[in-house]
Amino acid sequence: RYAEILYTIGKNMEKARKYFAQALKLDNNNMRALFGFFMASAHLANSSKDSKVKKANSKYAGWAAAQINERYQNANQSQEDDNLGELENMLESLQLA
Repeated sequence: RYAEILYTIGKNMEKARKYFAQALKLDNNNMRALFGFFMASAHLANSSKDSKVKKANSKYAGWAAAQINERYQNANQSQEDDNLGELENMLESLQLA
């Protein structure tokens, strides 16, 4: 929560990114923390004038974006598999003997 407040205020993005990273260390399935980490890193990458900071935060944002994309694809695949199973069951029940 504190990381979200820092991000929303916009005064200390570096600290917000660190808090989001800590939340991910505690629970790597926390999509809220992962998305916040992405947003804070992307903001720092876009707003920084220091090339090292920009490069590091671009790397962090890229990693987070890949993780978010992978998790959504996995969730979508699971849902499609469930829907396909339900459809197959329905079709089997409709077949005449």
